[in-house]
Amino acid sequence: MRNLIKKILKEEFQEEKLWEVKFDMFEGDYDFERYRNMLEVYHKIKDKKGFTGIKIHGDLDLQQGLGNIENLDDLVEITGNLNLNYTILTSLPNLKKVGGRFVAADSEIVSLNDLEYIGRDLILKESQIKSLPKLKYVYNELDLSYTKISSLPSLEKVGGHLDLDGSEIENLNKLEFVGRDCFLSKTKIADLPSLKSVGGNLWLTDTPLIRKFKVGDLRLLRTKIDIKGKILY
Repeated sequence: MRNLIKKILKEEFQEEKLWEVKFDMFEGDYDFERYRNMLEVYHKIKDKKGFTGIKIHGDLDLQQGLGNIENLDDLVEITGNLNLNYTILTSLPNLKKVGGRFVAADSEIVSLNDLEYIGRDLILKESQIKSLPKLKYVYNELDLSYTKISSLPSLEKVGGHLDLDGSEIENLNKLEFVGRDCFLSKTKIADLPSLKSVGGNLWLTDTPLIRKFKVGDLRLLRTKIDIKGKILY
């Protein structure tokens, strides 16, 4: 397999590359042009035994020129950063893990149905995202503000800020931990049944949850959740 890939690479680029290809792994950082060349290689070997998808050991920046790439359906994992800002992609159906920062703000992305882990930030504010059913852990910031996302059924931990302001979120039933500020203003959140700790402020302006506790006593909310900062409403 490795010899086959090297042979194709040599034919495509007329030279040996400094990065090495192993089965389904491509090493190095990619911009639009380099990724397009990699896809040409991939399509020649993707049906070979043992080649199941694209894994990039490095960054992938496709902010410019992505209109000429039809899809990223075979992308499984990126160890570095992924930039899809202002792109027309609607789905990354097999992407499971991004080791760095994943940015797709103002994009057409609708679903990331297999995505489970983000090693740094996930920034999808003002995108068309509607589905993140398997997302469990974001190491730093998660920004889904002003999106159509209604549920994050698997989300357990966000290490930094969690920003869902103005989104259609209703379900955060498994969320246990937010490392910094938690922004839930102008949402339909009525309960946070699993939340144990917020490292900063909890923003609940114009939510069913704050209306429920204001009728009683906000101190009751603090007995359920260890909030290091303030409850703002």
